[in-house]
Amino acid sequence: MVEITVLDGYGRLSDRNSSTAVIVLHPWGLLGGNMNNNVVIAVTKYFHAKRITTLRLNFKGYQISRGHDEVKQVEDAAKCLLSNCKEAKNILIVGYSYGSIIGASASFSIQECVGYVLIAPPFSVSHWLLLFNSSYHLKRAVERDNMARLLLIGTHDNFTSKSAFLKAASKFPVGVVTKVISGLDHFFFGVEHRVILEIDEWIKQQGDSLFS
Repeated sequence: MVEITVLDGYGRLSDRNSSTAVIVLHPWGLLGGNMNNNVVIAVTKYFHAKRITTLRLNFKGYQISRGHDEVKQVEDAAKCLLSNCKEAKNILIVGYSYGSIIGASASFSIQECVGYVLIAPPFSVSHWLLLFNSSYHLKRAVERDNMARLLLIGTHDNFTSKSAFLKAASKFPVGVVTKVISGLDHFFFGVEHRVILEIDEWIKQQGDSLFS
């Protein structure tokens, strides 16, 4: 997988000349999250194999913040893709854990965003992760109707129960797809392929709406 460094070293870009480019976002930095996370790498390799442009992003610092700077980073990543990848016209955001909340929020202000995937969104602890500003980001996440959305979690998630996940997902616009994967926890070590299978199935269901 050939990548180049962009965004002052905070991004790794693989241009596959696709019309839709994917931004992949990692978990909370204070718990060791970064662009080399197991799920981030698995997602990036999946899209790379499908010849789809990817940009995996490292958030700056340790993410002890209300999330605004991190959203701005995602917006800048989208601008980087759209200006440097000549075929890229649309953006799909795939965020894992903390990165899922940030990515969903950023989708509101990135007009080229056609959808997002939230992997193990930490709904039950997002108020702590974002210094009691999670409601702002979750409100932005549901503002736009014209995009595809996939929310998925394991039945044994360490931070958000199945019932809490489904309650939060019920507030998303009509058309959101939710998946609860049996037997998996928040970290997906060694079973990343089961996450990829759900993403692959969802993409096939979307038809040409994501990758025309």
